[in-house]
Amino acid sequence: MKTYSTAFYKVLGQLFYGIAAADKKVLAEEYYALKKILETEWPMADAFKNSTTSVDIQHILTEFKTLYKKEQVAPETWLEAFFSFKKKNETLFTKSLNQLILNTAHTIANSFARKNKSELIMLAKLDLELNKE
Repeated sequence: MKTYSTAFYKVLGQLFYGIAAADKKVLAEEYYALKKILETEWPMADAFKNSTTSVDIQHILTEFKTLYKKEQVAPETWLEAFFSFKKKNETLFTKSLNQLILNTAHTIANSFARKNKSELIMLAKLDLELNKE
């Protein structure tokens, strides 16, 4: 069973914040969409069965809220930080985890008035990174 560090959950919070901030504003609907998917789908996912707790998920939400309070709207910064973390920790990122991350990112982007051009670009970059062999 893989174990995930606080840094792992923190970088995911940054990534998901970056997706929400792609259009230069973060809305409550995006946060609540993230919260819901983290609470309903993440604990049941193969990657996290028997290892992810509500405390772990809270790290993702806490990082998202911290960036929101600081009004950090540099979405590319968070995307690049995630890519850098992923490159250093490739073994953590299984196909099922990558799919879960993509699904979560799409859920956030769809939560308010569907996906805009900025979000589509970020999602495409994320998709390419997570699906490259």
